Amino acid sequence: MLRLSKKTEYALIALKEIALNSGVNVTTVREISESHQIPRDLLAKILQSLKREKIVRSVQGAKGGYILNMPIDEITLLRLIEILEGPAGLVECAVPQGENCQKAEMCSIRYQLLKLNDRVLAILQETTLRHFLFNELSVAVN
Repeated sequence: MLRLSKKTEYALIALKEIALNSGVNVTTVREISESHQIPRDLLAKILQSLKREKIVRSVQGAKGGYILNMPIDEITLLRLIEILEGPAGLVECAVPQGENCQKAEMCSIRYQLLKLNDRVLAILQETTLRHFLFNELSVAVN
């Protein structure tokens, strides 16, 4: 079954909260953790990863917390998945470490799976934080 990990889900929740407060206030790990029942330590690690990749920026001090460091249209779901989980792919042979699959030459469905993989990755690349903020998500799979 395909599914987003909890880390990616929590990152989206946190980024949505941070985006809604941006320009007005900073958002703290504690605020997000308490309002969404997300384990605080895990959320802190997620936000540190996003900070390292310059998705968010931390503000130090008594009224410190996190703010977005880039426009919501540039924060893609694919990028979040890759930051938090590593290379994204539907099947092992679709990610860089799986390119040397020993069964690739005899696999009768590899071509179709790789085409499907490309379509799914394109949808993840086109899906941005804006879609989650404004409930704009509509996916057309041609």
